[in-house]
Amino acid sequence: MTTAPAQWPGFDGTPHEAIRCSARSGTLQEFLERLGQELHRARGEPCPLGLPAVLAPAYAVDLFGFVRSYHRAVETIVRAQRHDPEVRRVVALPRALRADTEAGCQPDDDRIHLCRVDIIPDPDGGFKAIETNANCPAALMSSGVAGRRWREHLAGSGLNFPAPLDHERPNWMARWFLDTAHAETGSYPDFVVLFREEGGRRLELPGFLEELRNEGVDAIEADPRELTISSGGSPFLRGREVFHGYLKLGIRELARMRPDLDAFMKVLRDRRLFVQNGVRGRLIG
Repeated sequence: MTTAPAQWPGFDGTPHEAIRCSARSGTLQEFLERLGQELHRARGEPCPLGLPAVLAPAYAVDLFGFVRSYHRAVETIVRAQRHDPEVRRVVALPRALRADTEAGCQPDDDRIHLCRVDIIPDPDGGFKAIETNANCPAALMSSGVAGRRWREHLAGSGLNFPAPLDHERPNWMARWFLDTAHAETGSYPDFVVLFREEGGRRLELPGFLEELRNEGVDAIEADPRELTISSGGSPFLRGREVFHGYLKLGIRELARMRPDLDAFMKVLRDRRLFVQNGVRGRLIG
């Protein structure tokens, strides 16, 4: 963020100033070190932190409304890409992945279950969306943990904060995934595979794995190239049938690995394996 909270009218400056003043007590630095260590464990790498900012109520209403509309707009673009030649021209996909957005994809595959929208404020009080991530938005988990810890740290400060956001709840990411998978497949996951490239970035996976296990779900990490298909068409991995997975692969990595992912992409297209945002929602969104 290039604009300091005090300089953007959408932020409530009172809590920010009170938090800055608390640094003189000597407890703030100790808290930041503990929080940094917790997020490092969850993300598998350092997570730089600044002080929290609180939205002014009127700006919060506008921003939340914008994001809801933005989400609907992105899903509309995903649907339009099926038949609109101009959308197909503008929304370019790597050649290696184009066929995966065409063959056998059902209408439900246009859905985006979860995405992250990165916002940057304008000095005049407006804001712009600068990035949309419908792939694997790790920052939602870490920012939720940070928000919850800041509330605990400031509990005795006398400051009035807005109600906690959903993703500040303990184990939120695991609960979100399990509820979404159940709604989409009709079965509640008892085994989840977190798919990532062997030796590649894991980012949110250490924390997500812990959250799933906290919810009583058996979860492992694996490379999607390990997955095979049984004679009956079911996906198997390490001797176990698998119906639910979380896909942690960027678009570039997916395109590079695509020649070795025929089995994996087939079970996604055939809806034998659930992953967040499906195929079209992920690749186009």
